[in-house]
Amino acid sequence: MTIALISDIHANLPALEAVMKDIGDRLPDAVYCLGDLVGYNVWPNEVIEQIRKRRIATLAGNHDLKVRDILPDAKSYAYNIVHEHHKKYLLSLPAHILLEYGEDDDKFNMLFVHGSPRSVNEYLLEDLTNRICFRS
Repeated sequence: MTIALISDIHANLPALEAVMKDIGDRLPDAVYCLGDLVGYNVWPNEVIEQIRKRRIATLAGNHDLKVRDILPDAKSYAYNIVHEHHKKYLLSLPAHILLEYGEDDDKFNMLFVHGSPRSVNEYLLEDLTNRICFRS
């Protein structure tokens, strides 16, 4: 099984289009998005529309969740231009995606998260123990 993972698009439509072209050339079995569709750039609505049009399973990133509490000011312009119906979509995204495949002894589970299993704002760095990263 070939899986394409994308993440941290941050409303960069030209980058998303380039990545989607590459994914289209490679023809993976599945595509998953690990969050942060919005933030920083000026195409949040177009990025969300592209992800939804392609029916890419997506989870909520920390920037996606920021649309809940953004105040109308110049510093939050990238979030204020998100259309209301797209804000509702972002706030409806799950915190994780559990992928299970295979059978019996060959069964394999993968937990996709943005950040860590505990928080979208927690970084998993190389010095963390396996106990934190993996459930037994």
